[in-house]
Amino acid sequence: MKRFLAPVLALMALGAPALAQTRALPPGEIRANGDITFGNTLKLGRREGTKTVITPDTLQILGSGSTGDVSAMTARRSGTGAVPRPLSDRDTRSVKDYGAKLDGSDDTAAFSQARSQTAAGGTIEVPEGRFNALAGGGPATPILWRLQGNTYDGATPVVSIGKDTVETTLHGRKYFGVGATNPDEAPVLRVDQTVTHSGGTGGAVVNALKINQTLGAASLDNYGWAFNATLSSKAYGTGQHTASSALAVRPPDALSDGKGQRATIWADYKEATSQTGQPSNLDGPLVIGEWDMYANGADPGGIRLGLHMLFSRYNPAGAAMGINSAIGIGTNDTGSILSRSYARKILNNELSFTEAGIDFSQATAIGGAPVLRMAAGQDIAWEGSGSRVTRWVDGFWQTRVGGIEIHRLTDSGETGQLGRAQFPYFNAPDRTAPANTADAIGTVGDVIFSGTFMYRKTSSGWLRVQMSTF
Repeated sequence: MKRFLAPVLALMALGAPALAQTRALPPGEIRANGDITFGNTLKLGRREGTKTVITPDTLQILGSGSTGDVSAMTARRSGTGAVPRPLSDRDTRSVKDYGAKLDGSDDTAAFSQARSQTAAGGTIEVPEGRFNALAGGGPATPILWRLQGNTYDGATPVVSIGKDTVETTLHGRKYFGVGATNPDEAPVLRVDQTVTHSGGTGGAVVNALKINQTLGAASLDNYGWAFNATLSSKAYGTGQHTASSALAVRPPDALSDGKGQRATIWADYKEATSQTGQPSNLDGPLVIGEWDMYANGADPGGIRLGLHMLFSRYNPAGAAMGINSAIGIGTNDTGSILSRSYARKILNNELSFTEAGIDFSQATAIGGAPVLRMAAGQDIAWEGSGSRVTRWVDGFWQTRVGGIEIHRLTDSGETGQLGRAQFPYFNAPDRTAPANTADAIGTVGDVIFSGTFMYRKTSSGWLRVQMSTF
């Protein structure tokens, strides 16, 4: 069946731009298969029921003077389930749509117009080029500017456009930035992951965010930091600020499923591992963590703290919290004591102090708990060489110098020492005197005062002298 397409030709004639040369089209027709054609060489589209479908790959509108609003036109992607959508829905807003040149000249008008036409939370594309603009207008809440390597000077990336979020790529590196903020805003970048599965390989880690940095076997003077957080603050007020924060939370309903005690959670975990199997003089230094503080002047307010830990109730009306150790140090090694990993010094302080090296004066010992607890035979050294020590062992306190006992105090109060005892005053209460020289009480060397007599036991028995007035 053939039909003459006079209405279609008339419409095309009205909308077509002026041509340098007028050419007549062959007669139009709708063929039996539905194709709309002009002769045998030009196919316009297909007739489907009451609709005429123009096929895009057979129709071209040529000439720079061809203009018109096509935002209401619809298009549909190929594939099952695709639906027609207006072209305006597919449009990616770009500053070049509003006349931006991106050549270093002032593009403020174009950037401001683009922002004013963007809805809250929308995105504006900025193609590669030089940046010179102050964007204003539009929504009060931030939008996203997606830049493609734009710079101020050919080298410095643009990471700030007002209070909006900037995402840019320069020299293959990704940058995110916000130049100013509103109170209580959301983070610049947020990663959310909800782990819902059960099982898995024991010890395998499920990461919400993972950063890998590999340093090759090269002489490297740079510092390699896989993660670096820098906080620069001039803030004042009641706010407290941190360059890095980690929070591990067990929510109030964690036990509501009746499955008992929960798995361990860690607010922070750090591990330094050497897999060479070699001692440090061959392997190299290994440090789990380092905290450095740099400042000048004294601390009269007592507000500079190297490490500050607080342990408190979560619910102020609830019971006081108890913990096993504020700081716990141990090893995962098994086997005999001498075969386990060890430290030369558990705590090594080289910092001078003005009040006390260790201060427990503001702590409360509950139930008579000791401030310091040691095992039998462990020494307290009184100077750097470790040759002058005090320890408790086998029922007595012992002071040694160079490995030789010089003083002893037993659990029953008996005392003895290697050298001569000197006292400004000596008070000896009366004791029961021996009955006679052969009395078996006491040991050789004992001295007893009783009445006006002083008794001393010798290998021959007790001897005495009488004291008199003068």
